[in-house]
Amino acid sequence: MMADVITSTISKVMQSNESFLTAAPIIVRVHHVNMPNGCGRYKTVNLATFSDFCRSKRSIITIKNGDDNQCLARAIVVAMSRAVDDEAVFKRVRDDTSMMQKNRAIELCRRAGVVLSNGGGNPEMHAFQQELKGWKITVFKDRKGREVLFEGPDVDSEVEGQRRRIDLIFGDKHFNVITSLSGAFSCSYYCTSCKRPYNTRTDHVCQSSCRRCGSKTVCRGRNVECNVCNRVFLEGVCYQNHLKAESHNTKPLCSLLKKCKDCGIVYKTAGRKIPHICGENFCFNCNIHHVDEHYCYMQIDKKTPGSKSDTLHVFYDLECRQDVVLPGETNVFQHIPTLCVTQQACKTCWYFEDAQHICSSCGVRQHIFHDDDPVAQLIQYLRIPRRD
Repeated sequence: MMADVITSTISKVMQSNESFLTAAPIIVRVHHVNMPNGCGRYKTVNLATFSDFCRSKRSIITIKNGDDNQCLARAIVVAMSRAVDDEAVFKRVRDDTSMMQKNRAIELCRRAGVVLSNGGGNPEMHAFQQELKGWKITVFKDRKGREVLFEGPDVDSEVEGQRRRIDLIFGDKHFNVITSLSGAFSCSYYCTSCKRPYNTRTDHVCQSSCRRCGSKTVCRGRNVECNVCNRVFLEGVCYQNHLKAESHNTKPLCSLLKKCKDCGIVYKTAGRKIPHICGENFCFNCNIHHVDEHYCYMQIDKKTPGSKSDTLHVFYDLECRQDVVLPGETNVFQHIPTLCVTQQACKTCWYFEDAQHICSSCGVRQHIFHDDDPVAQLIQYLRIPRRD
């Protein structure tokens, strides 16, 4: 065994700030333990592939086209059918009953002059968009709704009014249909103009909307001040919009945002523990508003673990070495992981502190990875299907 192999093995198991004498004899003991790994029915894990992600979303229709390379055209005709056909016809198109989906896709390609023998890309998307007057095609390429591969114009010069939407998602060389943007991207609201998901109405103001009342169209008129929230709106529709609630379980904008007459600051009313004070700041660590100099620390999470039986919490710590110079630098060294220790806990064993605990639900508490690439081992471990 070469000397560098021995020292490399020792460096992988040493902890931070430890030292040892190389002049003294070194005894190396090797223990091989076959760790138990329980596995029941397979299920989708968090680190899902594109197809797993789409199947897990009720707001995404997965296109099953076999090997005919027509998933783009098929996805478009399914999205159009959902908008214009009745429920019975839409289900037949979605499920490709009697080849309805395939036949409509072939007809769409014929009308647009598109050949999909090698699949569809940007040129084919443009051709379909040119053919479909009154429709707007948008293709997303990420799972958060922030990145767009293709987007048609909002208004067609030959068709009056707003276009109908055809929302698709692209991944792993495949197109699927999005039926709800907020559902697909796991948010309460989604701004189609800014491509931004958000959960609270006041968290986002669209660049193309009215900055006063939040209307999707720009309001016009003379300024009028509200005597309740002290904010300035435009007379008519703009002023009335800020007094309305979007739904029965939401509050109007007038009660969500207030303007201080003294300092001119507009502040949110939700979640406040004290009334507004001029010059205040908000601390994101302890979640309070303060005026004077403020010192605090990260708060203890006192929430009870979720009630779902399949929630698994994994905590890890990495030990690294720094003996390799970063390329292009002279005095900057890379952090190269040599050891990874993980501990996992579920609802059943959350309050057990023993690192060697073996849970009847999630298995062994502690795992140690120390091969050439412990990070890769960690990722592989996280991808292991778990029991229900």
